[in-house]
Amino acid sequence: MAVIGRGMGSSRYVSGSYDQPSSSVGCIQPTLGDQLSSRLTRLMRAFDKGSQIEEALRVAEVLTRGWRDQALLQAPGWPSDITDDHSPFELSVAFDRASETVRLLTEPQLAAAPSLRASWREALDIHETLSLSSNLDLSMFERVSDLFEPTVASKARFAIWHSAVMSQEHGLRVKVYLNPAIHGSDGARDVMHAALARLGLRSSWADVGTHALRRGGVDTFSFLGLDLHAGSDARIKVYVAHPHATSDELVAALSAAGGFDATQVRAGCRELLGGDGPFERRAPLSCFAFRRGTEALHSATLHLPVREYLSDDFEIARRVSQRLNLPQRVRYIRGLAAFCDRPLDAGPGLQTYVSLRASQAWQAVTVYLAPELYRRALGTTETY
Repeated sequence: MAVIGRGMGSSRYVSGSYDQPSSSVGCIQPTLGDQLSSRLTRLMRAFDKGSQIEEALRVAEVLTRGWRDQALLQAPGWPSDITDDHSPFELSVAFDRASETVRLLTEPQLAAAPSLRASWREALDIHETLSLSSNLDLSMFERVSDLFEPTVASKARFAIWHSAVMSQEHGLRVKVYLNPAIHGSDGARDVMHAALARLGLRSSWADVGTHALRRGGVDTFSFLGLDLHAGSDARIKVYVAHPHATSDELVAALSAAGGFDATQVRAGCRELLGGDGPFERRAPLSCFAFRRGTEALHSATLHLPVREYLSDDFEIARRVSQRLNLPQRVRYIRGLAAFCDRPLDAGPGLQTYVSLRASQAWQAVTVYLAPELYRRALGTTETY
């Protein structure tokens, strides 16, 4: 069991992996898939989602089949950009008004010969496999995929990621995240504008983008997210990074989105980033979601990189708890204890972002959790 309180000892964390039972015939080397299955199971049990574990593990096995059998070594075989230490998956918990949802983010990789193009080909094979047993709708992805497909000349941080969400209401839902800078950062705007036009959002984005990208070349497109399920509630999500922004500049970027006001944005920055900026170490992100077949903005989300601005995960947990109701606070702390294998006061890095999604009279909160598989020493944030 992980240790939550300050000043207490570590659990089984040792040099980037975890103690294994000794044996006269040697130790079994844990794999990346072992780590993912363990973390996902523990987190879902902590949030009372035991009935969904079997399906979640099945989907996770498909999404990670290219690398899940790879041994957990001292350094990653492919530098995934999902996490600071290049662990190839991340988990998150979304807290709505009366419930929580556990989500998984993965990067498709081919462990034997990793590359951006291999990741893309692996993703297409994953889509084909999931289509056999899931209600996948690839139409939005196929409409824009040629814009984001990597070439032999691509040198981007990633090509494609997958997210899987298991909910009681909807069952399995999968989405993809695409990189607008796949052909170079200078061409990211052209790629995104072409994609939005193909998705029917050219006029919808015009007003939102005027505010979100108001600082010229400083604000930049980060991701395009596409839901891969049928129905009018499938979303298109546009992510914008705001390097060196102040809280006032974030207010301006979100000013076209209903539900956020200046007081809420400034309060979120002060509570979760420790002040009003400018935020120099890592950029906050804004996300604007549109539903398929409509041009009206559906929702907006502010993503705050808490691990760069707060002292440790204990302090992050204390501040996040203030935004949850009492039952959710209990499950949140229980979830952290189940997920992590080090004390929360050993430094930041476990909780990477906290996001605030605006809606009428309520702000949904999501906490993003990194497994820290390659973190070299307890209490550091060294990356490779």
